[in-house]
Amino acid sequence: MASVNMRQKIAVAFYSLLEAQAAEVGRAIEHRLRPLLRAGETLPDVVLVLVLMARMVAAAVAKLVESHRARETELDDGVEPREQRDLAALVVRRKLVDLRTLAAAFFGRRRGSDVLGLAGSTAEVVQPERLWRQARAAVDRLLDPRLEAPGISLACAFDPVALARNLAPDVAALRQGLDAVERRHLKADRTLAAKEDAMGELDSVQRASVLVMKGFLALAGRPDLARRLAALLRRKKSSLTGKEVDMKS
Repeated sequence: MASVNMRQKIAVAFYSLLEAQAAEVGRAIEHRLRPLLRAGETLPDVVLVLVLMARMVAAAVAKLVESHRARETELDDGVEPREQRDLAALVVRRKLVDLRTLAAAFFGRRRGSDVLGLAGSTAEVVQPERLWRQARAAVDRLLDPRLEAPGISLACAFDPVALARNLAPDVAALRQGLDAVERRHLKADRTLAAKEDAMGELDSVQRASVLVMKGFLALAGRPDLARRLAALLRRKKSSLTGKEVDMKS
């Protein structure tokens, strides 16, 4: 999609042309139509039609600008929740690595992972959601009353409940961070959809208005204005090459 700024500039130029020429074009059309009136008939207010068309385009522009502002605000506001989520993930990763090191010291690397209910590496996990799943599994495993820690002579110093209680608040904080980011994603999706709808509405309104204006200019005998309008449309066509991509996550 073309940039909002380009759409706005072209639409403003178009409705400004409508507003500036409405009276002259409208009177020319009314002059041409007046001889065709029959008894009891009155001319439509062509000038008012042109003015209302200009207002319709202006309203569509205002809606697009507002939706664009809401979209940009939402993207900016989404930075802090992502930072908080990533910080919580870092804390959880460090605690999991320390916990795995402790379990390995007591029970050996493989058996220690079994005691914690963890498989695979923790240090290499970077996705916050995967870290949360690992940590949540470790807390559940440590709090499981059926857990039997091997090597009882050493395991007497390995307190699963205390370790789980130490890890659990950070796991909860990470979950809250993940949920906050997800809510931001959903809201960002809505603002993007609203922006795209506003773009489509402006394009539709302006397209219809251009068709009407072309006919009116032909009836008014104003090829000079028709050329200005054609130049404006060529400018718009050449600008419709970009597409917005949401790069923030």
